Amino acid sequence: LGEYSDEQCCFVMMNKIREHRLLVSAWFNQNKNIDFDYSQGWTSEDRDFSSLEELTRLTHYKLDGFLDKKFIPYKGSSVTSNQSHDGYHAGEGNVAIWNNLFKEQFCSSTFSVITEPPFWENGCMITEKYLMTLYGCCFPIFCGGGYRIADELTNIGFDVFNDVIDHSYQYEEHPGLRVLNALERNRELLENHSFKKLNYMDRHLKNLSLVREHFDSFKLQFSNSQFDRYQSSRNSQFDRYQSSL
Repeated sequence: LGEYSDEQCCFVMMNKIREHRLLVSAWFNQNKNIDFDYSQGWTSEDRDFSSLEELTRLTHYKLDGFLDKKFIPYKGSSVTSNQSHDGYHAGEGNVAIWNNLFKEQFCSSTFSVITEPPFWENGCMITEKYLMTLYGCCFPIFCGGGYRIADELTNIGFDVFNDVIDHSYQYEEHPGLRVLNALERNRELLENHSFKKLNYMDRHLKNLSLVREHFDSFKLQFSNSQFDRYQSSRNSQFDRYQSSL
């Protein structure tokens, strides 16, 4: 357990630009008093401000800026995550991304703000962003992934820490409000950083065991190509990492 800590409050992983990631970027830009780190794969343009205005129209939220583009250096080199590097294009895929880019960020963060691709859809989907949250033993706040995502994960056995995180945002049908409410309703947790994941490690480790033992059945329920990228390597690097816990 030595790799885990509550050194920083939360980590926000954002690669490609999407509507909800614009909202998340704008919200954190307005709340820099929170101890967070992030990755963001785009530089904001004029049209993004127009999109932000449209996404928050008919809501009470007023957001007027974005975080700067930011890449985390590839471990052991100056190569960043928007560049080709050994491993990512050599069959390891997201395992290489975890080991060389994001492992330290997730493992040292108490909360993970998860920006899964679905935004407009009512259905749910998870990708490597939730899996990395599990491997980092972070409390999850879903700012993407679909309507009722926390409930759906609970239904298949995952602990989403309802006693810590206010997941009531998941029932909001307005996708923009759902994203921003996820952050606002957990603002106090993020600002105070009073909850520590190290005090809940038994539950985090149960989640890890669950995804290892039932990986194939989860793949069928949440069919997505991201799972396929993990399939060939999950018994190698991730298994060696898990066995060291």
